[in-house]
Amino acid sequence: IHVSTVTWKKEATPEQRKAALEGIKTMAAEIPGIKNVWIKSTKVQPQERNDAFAIEFENKAASEAYVNAPAHKAWEKIYIPYREESSNSQITN
Repeated sequence: IHVSTVTWKKEATPEQRKAALEGIKTMAAEIPGIKNVWIKSTKVQPQERNDAFAIEFENKAASEAYVNAPAHKAWEKIYIPYREESSNSQITN
């Protein structure tokens, strides 16, 4: 599971933030090996962060392939311009 916390740029509008998060669902539908996504934050830490999302992969290979997938690159075009900073973690069991 890939977990990201995000601080948006101050000038990012609510619509731009929403489009970036909703874009995760679109991206996930196009990348093999993504099982689930979560885009509705209920608690985000540290307090400077505004949002969080998680992506569940079928396996490590799917996680590694996601980074260079064309759908991921397309999503980055609607995410990165509005992201001030983010932190990422990957977790497995």
